[in-house]
This record gives sequence, C-alpha cells and structure tokens, in this order.
Amino acid sequence: MKSKRKLVGAYLLYVVLALAPMAVVVGLDWRVYVATPARVVSLSIAGVAALLLVVLQATAHLPRSVKRVVVYGVIAGALWALRPIVDQLALLMTAMTGGELMAMLIAKPLVDRIKREQEEGRIGAAVAKSVE
Repeated sequence: MKSKRKLVGAYLLYVVLALAPMAVVVGLDWRVYVATPARVVSLSIAGVAALLLVVLQATAHLPRSVKRVVVYGVIAGALWALRPIVDQLALLMTAMTGGELMAMLIAKPLVDRIKREQEEGRIGAAVAKSVE
C-alpha cells in the first residue's frame, strides 16, 4: 500500500511540475486574461470574420492581379489584428513546454523507479512463494 501512495505522489508531482509554469504565466498576466468580457471578444472575432468574408467575396469580380493584392492585404491585416492573441498563445505554449520538460526530467524518473521497485517486489514475492 505504501508503494501505491508513493506512485500516486510521483504522478501528482509530475502534474504539478507540468502545470506550474502555466499557472505562473496566467497568474502574472491575470488582468490581461480577464480584462475584456468574453462576449465582446467573440463579437469582435465574428465581426472581423464577417468583414473578411465580405471583402473576399467582393474580390471575386476583380481582375486576377488586383485580386491577389487585395487578398494578400486582407490576410496581412488579419494577421496583424490577431498578433496579440498569437503572442499570448506563444507565451502560454512556451510555459507549457517548459513545464512538461521539467516534469519529464524530475518526476518521470521517479515514477519509473517506483514502478520498477513495485514490479521487482511482485516478482520477488512470486519467486519466494514458488520456492516454499
């Protein structure tokens, strides 16, 4: 029973180490994440998407060379508008990668060692029982 608790503790350590950097980043930027009401953001994104579709539909009747310039401009504008979101996603993904790397380097060997000890204990008990 003690080894099961150790294994559960090692798994919990893995999860905590994996999530800790993400929690720190979100905690430090808490005002950024809760500053804008979700409804405004969803309406803004829907409005931008609708505007993009209207512009792209309107370009269907333009000459090919002009159409490409307009489409490239629309894509550049959309990417420019989405840059703050992409920056936050990059920061969060970096934190998640760091957390997973920390968990993999610190907690994973502990989990593997505890599992190996449990397996050796089971094998030893089976051998001792068969010898009797």
